[in-house]
Amino acid sequence: MLKKRSVLGFEGIFGISVRQALTFSYRYYIATLLAVLLLPLMAPAQDPHAEVSPKPLEVQGDSVRFTVTITMPKDRVFKHDGKYIIRPELGDIQFAPIEIPSSQLSDAPGNGFTIEVTASALFDEDMIGNDLEIVHKYSYKDGRKGKEFNDMDGLAECCITTGTLFSIKGQYELKQFDYTPALSAPLKVVAQIDFPVDIATFPVNEHQGKVVVIGNYLKAHPEATITIRGFASPEGPVERNRELSIERTEVAKEWLTRALKKEGYGKYLSNTNINVETTAEDWFGFVQGVRNSGLEQEKKTRILHAVSARESLEKLEDDLNKIVGDPEVVEEYMRPLRRATIIASAENAFREGYMVEQIDSVNTMVKKGDMPVSALQDAFTQEEYLQAYVRNDAETGRLTLLTAYTKVYPSDMRVYSDLGALTAVDLDKIDVVGGDDAIVGVGFSRDLVDIDGELDLNNDKFKFKYKAKEEDVEDPEKLKLKIKAKLDETEGYFVKAYEAEPTDPVLLNNLGAFYISTGKFDEAKEYLDQAAEIRESEGVHYNLGVYHARMGDFELALKYFEKAGDVEGIEYNRGIARLLTGDVVGGLEDLQKFEQANPEHGITHYLVAVAAARANDEWLMHENLKEAIDKEARLADIAEEDLEFRMYWGDDTFEDMTDDH
Repeated sequence: MLKKRSVLGFEGIFGISVRQALTFSYRYYIATLLAVLLLPLMAPAQDPHAEVSPKPLEVQGDSVRFTVTITMPKDRVFKHDGKYIIRPELGDIQFAPIEIPSSQLSDAPGNGFTIEVTASALFDEDMIGNDLEIVHKYSYKDGRKGKEFNDMDGLAECCITTGTLFSIKGQYELKQFDYTPALSAPLKVVAQIDFPVDIATFPVNEHQGKVVVIGNYLKAHPEATITIRGFASPEGPVERNRELSIERTEVAKEWLTRALKKEGYGKYLSNTNINVETTAEDWFGFVQGVRNSGLEQEKKTRILHAVSARESLEKLEDDLNKIVGDPEVVEEYMRPLRRATIIASAENAFREGYMVEQIDSVNTMVKKGDMPVSALQDAFTQEEYLQAYVRNDAETGRLTLLTAYTKVYPSDMRVYSDLGALTAVDLDKIDVVGGDDAIVGVGFSRDLVDIDGELDLNNDKFKFKYKAKEEDVEDPEKLKLKIKAKLDETEGYFVKAYEAEPTDPVLLNNLGAFYISTGKFDEAKEYLDQAAEIRESEGVHYNLGVYHARMGDFELALKYFEKAGDVEGIEYNRGIARLLTGDVVGGLEDLQKFEQANPEHGITHYLVAVAAARANDEWLMHENLKEAIDKEARLADIAEEDLEFRMYWGDDTFEDMTDDH
C-alpha cells in the first residue's frame, strides 16, 4: 500500500510513470553536466587589467611619469591588422596617445597579451586630486570601425609633488686672480670733502690735515694737476641737484685755494692746474651705500627695486621713507653723497705697489663711506683695483667694486665671468621655480618676502616670481621688461667672457648655472659637461645635480649632490633627492640641518614635515607642519591635498592645522 501510494503520489504530482521519471532524471543529469562543461565557454570575457607604478603618481622634474602594465584577454578583434591605442587621462588633462601595432601583440587573438608602457605629460596643477584613468581601443588598419574597451579607472591618485620643490638656483664660481705688488706705481693723493645740506655752513677747519697732504704733494711735484669732482645726493629736483653739484665744486675749489695759501702752499697753485667735474645725482653712490648698509635684506631689495623703477623723484623719496620707516635713516644714506673729491696727480710721481694690507685699508675706507668708489680709479693701479675687488668680503660690495672696475677698464675680459656671476646672484630677488603649481619661496632666501604678484617671463614651463610685494608693483609689464633686461645684461657678461676664453672651466660652469636658473636646460647641460671634462669642481657637480633633478632623474641627481661637498645650502636639494630615492633617514637629517641654519624658511619646515610623515614620526610631522604654516599660511591649503600626508587625513590635529586658512 505504501509503495502503491508512493507511486501513485509520484504520478499524481508529476503526471508521469516511474519509468518516465527515471528517464527524465537521467536526461536532466546529462543536461546539467553539459551546462557545467560549457559554462566557461559561454561566460563573458575577462576584463582588461592594469597595474601602475609608482602609486600614487609622482611629479618627476616638470612631468608626471609612470609605468603601466596592461593585461588584455584574448579577443577576436585582434585577428585583424591594426593598432592598440592607449590614452591616459588625469581629470581633464589627456596624455599623448600610445599606439602599439598588432605585429607587436604576440598571439593576442588566441591568448590575449600583457604589455608594459611608460607614459608622461607636463605636470599641471589641475591634475592634483584626480585618479588616473586609461581609455583604450583597437583600431583596424583598413579603416573599419574597431572596438572600444571598457575604461580602466581608479588606477592611481595624483600626485606626490615633492619633486617640484628642488631649488634651481645655480651655484656660481669666482675666478682666482694672483697678485704681486708692483715695483712702481703712480702716486696720487685722493681726498673727500663732505658738505652739509646748507653749503653756507661748510666747516672750513675740519679738513686741515688733508690740506697739508695735498700741499706737500704739490710742493714735491709742482707740475701736478688737481681734479675736483662735485656730487649731489639724488633727493629733490634734478635742476636743483645740478646747481648743488656745481656749487659744491666751486666751494671746494675756493676753500682749497684759500686753505693751501694759508698753509704756505699758494705758490704751487695756478688756475691752469685745477680741473672741475660734477655729478648731479649720485645714484651709483646711493646704491653702494644701501648695499653696504646694515639694513635688512628685504628692505635693501625693495629700495634697490624702487631706485631701478623710479619715475618721479618725489614719489621715490616718499617710497624710500615708507620702506625704511624713518626719514632720519634715509638721511644717513644721503649725507655722504653731498661731497667733493679732490685728486692730485703728476706724471713723474711714483710709489711702491700696495701690499694687500694697504689695499684692505682702502677697502675699509670705502665701506665706511670715507672714500667713494669713484675715487678708486685714482687711488689704485689696475691690478690693485682688481685685488680690492677680490679681497672685499661682502658679496654686494664685490658687485659694486667690479661694476665700477669695468667702467674704468672695460676691455679687461678676465672679469666678465665674475661680473655675470655676481649680477646673477644679485638677481636673487627674482625667484625661479618650475611648474604652475610651484610653491612660492622655494630655497635659500626666497621666502623672506611675501610675493603676491607673479610675472610670466616665459610662457612655457617657468614663472619668474619677483621678490616684491604687490603694492610695490604698479606696472607689472614694465617691471617684467626691466627684469628681462637685467637677465639679458647678465647673459651678455657671460657671452663676452666666453668669446674671450671659451675653455675656462669657471666660466663654463657659470654659464651652465645661469641657463639652469633661466630654464634653458639643453644649453646648461652642454656647458656643464664641457666644464666637467676640463676640471671637476663642487660647483659643477652641484649644478649637474640640479639639472638631473629638474629632468626627474633623482638617482643621478643624488649622485652629483653627494659629490658637491660643502656647497652652501647643499642640504636642501640633497635632502629632497635622498627622500625621493628612498633614503628617508638621510633626507630627514639633511633637511633638519638646513632648517636649523635657515629657521625663517617656511618651505623647509614643510619638507621636514614631509620627511617625518614618510618616517612615520607623527610628533615631528605635526611640529614642523605647524611651524611651516605659521611662517607661510598658504602651505596649509597645499598640505591639505598633499598625498605625502594622506595617512593623516583623518587625524584631528592635522585637520585642525590645515583647516580654514
